Amino acid sequence: MAASFRRISSESVDKILVNWEAMKLVRKLKKYGYKTALCTGKDHYRTVEILKYFQCDDLFDVLICGDDVPEPKPSAMPILKAMEALGADLENTVMIGDGYNDIKSAKNAGVKSILTLWYGDAGVPKVADYYSETVEEMWATIDEIASFTANT
Repeated sequence: MAASFRRISSESVDKILVNWEAMKLVRKLKKYGYKTALCTGKDHYRTVEILKYFQCDDLFDVLICGDDVPEPKPSAMPILKAMEALGADLENTVMIGDGYNDIKSAKNAGVKSILTLWYGDAGVPKVADYYSETVEEMWATIDEIASFTANT
């Protein structure tokens, strides 16, 4: 089944909707010296294929996929593994996600969380530390968190 799924996924990669403004945000974060990681439930092979297809494979310093850890999201394990690889600490780490498992994973890892509402809230429980409806609002939230962390 995995081979069939991978084939269908590869054939459909052009149908994925990409938020190009969010990609610009990640590039801006990197420009300002932020370390970036992608924690996804997708398998590693497919994730790399998608990132390369959209020429975004240089965006993330670390890539943690569902098959890279024994316990995927909502476990803390993907975030903790990414933090270890980045040399990051709890106080300066923020998980940005668009679903409940992302935010639950952040809570389990003990890091701040931002729930993106770019595609609507889709009934996601409001348990994140911050919320963002636009990419511009996301940048402002990250700036606010960074300023708060720097002053404490």
